Amino acid sequence: MIEANNISFAYDNNCYILREISFNVEKGEFVGILGPNGSGKTTLINIVSGILKPQQGKVFINGIELYSMRHKERARCIAVVPQESSIPFSFSSLEVVLMGRAPYLPFFGFETKEDILIAKRAMQEVNALQFEKREIKELSGGERQRVIVARALAQKPKILLLDEPTAFLDIKHEIELYRLIKNKNREDALTVMAAVHDINLASAFCDRILFLKSGRIAAYGTPHEVVRYAKIREVFDTDVYVGINDLTGAPYYVPYNGKY
Repeated sequence: MIEANNISFAYDNNCYILREISFNVEKGEFVGILGPNGSGKTTLINIVSGILKPQQGKVFINGIELYSMRHKERARCIAVVPQESSIPFSFSSLEVVLMGRAPYLPFFGFETKEDILIAKRAMQEVNALQFEKREIKELSGGERQRVIVARALAQKPKILLLDEPTAFLDIKHEIELYRLIKNKNREDALTVMAAVHDINLASAFCDRILFLKSGRIAAYGTPHEVVRYAKIREVFDTDVYVGINDLTGAPYYVPYNGKY
């Protein structure tokens, strides 16, 4: 579904954020991108979405070169949930979610009853339907992020890209959101790539994990293959304890406080 070939990207000619990045994501996979601050996670999400274009290499979506796709075609295929969304005007939450239907509307067209139904269903899935009439500016950071996720789901994408989507959510809603995304991933064969800040969340929900360090791929494999003491020590330059969750069988880490 996603193929990146030898991607290198710099915001200027002297400072490369990503270097020689190559990977594949199969249809219906859930891939987590992890790494230290400044390792290139958000930049990689923006390249796969088409927001940024690399100086070197290409991205293919279902065998089609990303930048050969028309804007509407790309928007019907890929939806993005950024870490933060700036919405300057006083839109209601439902109006914001309906923006996700824009790729399906004719020029100067209006939403149909079906579009409104799809938008409300997406809001219900993320437990945000109670906000439909409230202005987006009135919502808390966590509530606003759930509305933005609903907007992405209303696009009916084949690929969902998320940039640390739970940064403003408490633990309960954080886990609920990942469960929802995992269910959509399984039931609809939705391909998901997410920049994740929590190794334990990625290990619990992702099929594969891509570790970035200094703009290069440090590891790419299943949680059991990459969530290991030596690899976490290498990528994050810190000591941790790695064990196996008795309930899920997934590896997890615990910070090491320096005492025996």
